[in-house]
Amino acid sequence: MLSKHTRTRLIWRNGKKVRAHRWIMEQVLGRTLLSTEHVHHRNGDPLDNRIENLEVLTASVHMRLHKQRYSDIKQCVLCGTEFLVNPRKRLRNKTCSKDCAQTMRVNGIKSSRKSSKRSGG
Repeated sequence: MLSKHTRTRLIWRNGKKVRAHRWIMEQVLGRTLLSTEHVHHRNGDPLDNRIENLEVLTASVHMRLHKQRYSDIKQCVLCGTEFLVNPRKRLRNKTCSKDCAQTMRVNGIKSSRKSSKRSGG
């Protein structure tokens, strides 16, 4: 049986419907998975429940794999240094330090994303 919401295979265990990939991983590990542990399908196919395609990840790492739109590592628009972005500010972080940010504000440097939106109409 397939779940219409999660596109995963469901099986009946102890009178309950459970996700097959979670049950398989629990059998391999020999323990019940924690609610904070997610089972990730490496090849992206939620119906491929081969053990070599499954891995246990923390919820936060799993969400990053599937939901992240902006990179964790960016290049400073001012000095070109690569830097690790604050996860809550991935979209708007443009500079590697407060000094570069201040210099950018003082010099009136705009990011190419904003200027292209304005010129495009």
